Amino acid sequence: MDRATAAPEPPATVARDAVMAPKLRRLAKARRQEVKRLGVHLRAKHHLHRLGPSTPFTVYAFTIDDPTAASAPPLSPHGRRRPRNWVLERRYSDFYALRLKLRELLQLWERAHNAASRRRKKSEAVALLARVLRRPLELGLPRRHFRCDSDAIVRERCVGLYDFVRCLLSVYADVYVHLYEEIAGGTGGLDPRASAACELLWLIFAAIATFLNVPEHRRDAESRHAAAVLALEDCSVTVAAAGSGGDDPDDRGGNYACCICFDDDVDDTWDEDDVRSSSSGGEAAAVKHQAFVRLPCCHEFHEDCIIPWLCSSA
Repeated sequence: MDRATAAPEPPATVARDAVMAPKLRRLAKARRQEVKRLGVHLRAKHHLHRLGPSTPFTVYAFTIDDPTAASAPPLSPHGRRRPRNWVLERRYSDFYALRLKLRELLQLWERAHNAASRRRKKSEAVALLARVLRRPLELGLPRRHFRCDSDAIVRERCVGLYDFVRCLLSVYADVYVHLYEEIAGGTGGLDPRASAACELLWLIFAAIATFLNVPEHRRDAESRHAAAVLALEDCSVTVAAAGSGGDDPDDRGGNYACCICFDDDVDDTWDEDDVRSSSSGGEAAAVKHQAFVRLPCCHEFHEDCIIPWLCSSA
């Protein structure tokens, strides 16, 4: 079936997408903000083989600091706090092997999606995800050298590998959102070929998470943060400002302000990273219009005020 004769989406699917779109946008914003707050520190360490040849090699030790860990809830009833950082130690050859693995998995994922999209229109989300997955491959790595690591080689690699790890953290956050979209949308169970693409996407995510040595407590925190952000509901600013102050949460007076920043202005609360390029600019206006969100308890806050608070306290 070509694009001109493609079957329309079922009403239930359209309604589900309309509900999930703002939630996934907020989840993407939260995950990107979490990654930006991570501090990455790199130190190169020289080692000698304990067995075999005595040629020295270099280990690149990354300390990834999570500033939100100090304010997070304890890991146990005894008050044990979540560690503030975790360590990632890799050789240059490990980075090179990961890049080859990601390239292979990306090719398989693209084939699976191409096979699944022959009978239906290829979505813009798939094209966006493909660009996300190509970031580590397009960034590249410092060139290989078949000799001992000199100080100049180590300095060059420190710059390149630091950027590569930062890129992996960003891709890790974005793929997390796309995986949730696949699972929430149920696409993995409708078509075996779509299921294969979802499984390959999970393998890419797992490969990056394993390479980054993301600890279990960090993954648990990410799940809690995602659940808290996904529980937020849209709140129309125009409705809240024009209300008459009744008992209905959507019917109150116009003197309502965010209880975090104590400001009722919505023009400066949107994140330009969340606005996709469009000729009409309507999506940008929609994002600014939905700057207020509602918690399950019916309290309302600026979206950009409550998301960092949820991610640091959930």
